Amino acid sequence: MLGCGVVDEVTCQADLQEIELKSDDAVRYFCVEVANDDIIRNRGLSGREQPGENEGMLFIYKEEGFYSFWMKDMKFDLDILFFDKEGKLVDYLDNLKPCEGSECQGYMPKEPAMFVLEVREDVLENDEYELKMIK
Repeated sequence: MLGCGVVDEVTCQADLQEIELKSDDAVRYFCVEVANDDIIRNRGLSGREQPGENEGMLFIYKEEGFYSFWMKDMKFDLDILFFDKEGKLVDYLDNLKPCEGSECQGYMPKEPAMFVLEVREDVLENDEYELKMIK
């Protein structure tokens, strides 16, 4: 769990993007796979094993919008963070459970988002984060 003033340094593989999440109390770094086309965005983290504590997937869209996410074929619980074009957090959905059955609920932000971060549940606290690309 994230504590006050925590800075977790990470070293990302060449094919991953390093991002920084900054709040008033802490800075947290993640290595994320970037989902910037429809094929990768549609698949997301479905069918994969749970990512590490400093790993996730960052969905990048060309413009802000109300993009819907679901938990179909997921093997673990997720937190989803929605950020506007400036990198300001606009919504935080935590502890989303995998979908069971053929009908899955869609999850959308309260305000338009351009960046969406999926991380395993409970690695972040529900705080006012700002997103910054590092490399």
